[in-house]
Amino acid sequence: MGYISFPIESNPVAIAQDTYAYIKRRSPAWVEYDGNLDTWLIQILASQASDLRILASDVPDAIFRYFGATVLALPPLPATQAITHSTWTAIDTDGHLIPAGTLVAIPDSSGTLRGFSVMQDVSILPGLSITNEGEVALLATEAGQLSTDIGHAGLEVELVETFDFVDSVVLTETAAGGTDAETVSDYMNRLSDYMRNLSTRPILAEDYARLANQQPGVFRAVALDGYDPNNDTYFNDRMVTIVGIDQFGLDLPDEVKSDLDTMLQSMREINFLIYVIDPSRTVIDVSFEVAVIQNFSTSFVEASCITAVTNYLSPQNWGFDRSVTTTGATRTWVDTQFVYYNEVLSVLSNVDGVDHVVNMTMGRQGDPLTKQDISLDLPAALTEPGTIDGFAS
Repeated sequence: MGYISFPIESNPVAIAQDTYAYIKRRSPAWVEYDGNLDTWLIQILASQASDLRILASDVPDAIFRYFGATVLALPPLPATQAITHSTWTAIDTDGHLIPAGTLVAIPDSSGTLRGFSVMQDVSILPGLSITNEGEVALLATEAGQLSTDIGHAGLEVELVETFDFVDSVVLTETAAGGTDAETVSDYMNRLSDYMRNLSTRPILAEDYARLANQQPGVFRAVALDGYDPNNDTYFNDRMVTIVGIDQFGLDLPDEVKSDLDTMLQSMREINFLIYVIDPSRTVIDVSFEVAVIQNFSTSFVEASCITAVTNYLSPQNWGFDRSVTTTGATRTWVDTQFVYYNEVLSVLSNVDGVDHVVNMTMGRQGDPLTKQDISLDLPAALTEPGTIDGFAS
């Protein structure tokens, strides 16, 4: 069964007739004379009510179209443009360029001319007077079925733009591929069929991560597709390892991990192996020197720089999905396996009052500080700020 729209009467004449009938039931002697003010008011209000009902009838469709396109990644099918190919003949052998965008007109079955444009530059080389057969691709300027299934091989078509060197433009095939945009009703029926096939069980690794994020006590979770914590190997089939942390970036308590594991085991597909583990943590030390903008307090800027770098390396903040800009961004987790030198440099540069960074080095705690990127411990890498110090001048 396809999608069923809720019927809403939106015809202004029908709305007005319903109003007349109601008044006559209350006052049988009343007649809707066209010259009367009350009749005019009813007609005006019926027209306004019609607009509102049309809008109301569109709302469910708009909601489902948005839901299908954004949540289910099933957008409505757009209109497509027809394509055909042609052979061009010049009046001489001097060599010429047929520029992209050059327009030709192809008549449809009713004789109406439909515009097509050259898709890319094509050259007629010196010494030749003709392109290769079908070398010049033509794209309909208007998307939809009106420009498809027109023309035929051997048809000489009209050149809209004037090029003195062109003798003829001949099609090598019928235009094809143009389709109208999917209608609302067709899309809603397709969406309805698609949703009936959706599984409530997690299939992909990200499905398990989303389920984990819904578990009480879990604030952020990442799924490691194919990772086996028993032997530290990757690319294992039918295996997902889930790593979660709380809102402070701390490891999950044992009881939360146990509940999470029980829930995921109950939801998994047959023959899938699901594990729940703690993240790996790498302590990072940073040393810096920054120049301060005039009239800013050096002690204030120095403290602000330490705070900014500490926050950047906090496990509470590490690995946010930068493509998410909504309030839910703080609950995302992308397994980010490197601390990039230039990004820490950017954190310092953007602190209020910093004119520029004079020097900055960083490293894993216990290692020499350098100006290089840092590889983090795996799996499920998180950073921990170690010794963050420096001075501003």
